[in-house]
Amino acid sequence: MDVGCGEGILYERLCKGHYSRYLGIDVSTVAIGRVSDKNDEKHQFVAARIEDFRTDEKFDVIIFNECLYYMEEPLKTLRHYEGFLSKNGLFIVSMNKATETWKIWKQIEKHYSIRDVVSVSNAKGVCWIIKVLAVR
Repeated sequence: MDVGCGEGILYERLCKGHYSRYLGIDVSTVAIGRVSDKNDEKHQFVAARIEDFRTDEKFDVIIFNECLYYMEEPLKTLRHYEGFLSKNGLFIVSMNKATETWKIWKQIEKHYSIRDVVSVSNAKGVCWIIKVLAVR
């Protein structure tokens, strides 16, 4: 599951044969409208308010790519999505490196085990922290 998928940038970069199901969710009906032609049995894009989204499906990985800091209560949002993780499922969270995001990371790290972490930056010096998290 790709939470905050926008126009499907991550979707476009995934190796299509390496996963069984992709569900992209974004609050923007305009963004989802631009990728809705890609909906099929394996891929689905849904416009929904992220904090309220519900599904009966379970996912091995749920990705929050550059969207968690837009949530009113980031930790509460993650806790909501725990119900959509399969047994031993993982979150992958990416946030830009900033003072505001350190506060969010501190909250998250009190509730989740960090399985892996990487820092990446671009040629302009913009840096992102990406963490793989497991429910404790």
